[in-house]
Amino acid sequence: MRLSARSYPHPVIGNRDDVPGAAFQSAVEVTTDKENIYLDISTTCSADDLLDMIADGDAAYAVHVECSNTLYRSVFEFADPSRRIPIAADNLNDMVEVNTSAIAKKAVAACTVAGAHPDYGDASFEVGKGDVLAVAEGYTFEVESSFDSLGRIGSIMQIVESPHDGDHAMLVDFNRDKITVVLAKPGFTDYKLLRGQDPVAAR
Repeated sequence: MRLSARSYPHPVIGNRDDVPGAAFQSAVEVTTDKENIYLDISTTCSADDLLDMIADGDAAYAVHVECSNTLYRSVFEFADPSRRIPIAADNLNDMVEVNTSAIAKKAVAACTVAGAHPDYGDASFEVGKGDVLAVAEGYTFEVESSFDSLGRIGSIMQIVESPHDGDHAMLVDFNRDKITVVLAKPGFTDYKLLRGQDPVAAR
C-alpha cells in the first residue's frame, strides 16, 4: 500500500507539489537476528508547523508495514523522529513494503498548511483524526527466509502407529489436541525409515 503520489483532500507535505516549500523524508535500515527483523526508521521534516503538532501530541509519525506473502500488516505510531521497530521474523517473508507518514491525532476544523501550493490560495481544510499530513517515499525490501509451511506441520499434526495388527487404510483423528494420523504397522515402519532421511526429515 503505497501512500505517496496520491490525491488528498488537503495539502500533504511530501506529496507531489502539494507543499513545495517543505520536505518529509524517511530512511529505513533493516537488520536481523534469529528471532526478529528490525526496522530502524529515521525521519526528517522541514515543516515547523508539523513538528510543533507532533511535539504537542496533535500529530504523530506512523510506519505502515505490510507483507503480502504472509498477510502481515501493522501500523506503528511514535513521536520521536527515530524509532527501532522489532518484528518477529516469522511474520515476514519475501517482499515487504514500508511506508512512513505523519498523521493527525485529533480532528482540526480549519487547518492551514504553511507553504502550500498557490493553487490552494488562502483555503483552510478540515482534517480528521488519522488523516495523513505528510508522506515519505515508500520503501521495499526482500526477506530471504527459510519459510516453509510444510516444516510447521509438526506444531499441529502428529503421526502415530496403529495399535492393531495387519494392514489397513490410514485414519485421521481430529478430536485430539493435534491432528493425529494413524498408520498401520507396516506403513508406520516405512514412515520411520523415510523420516530419518535428510530430504524429508522432520523439522
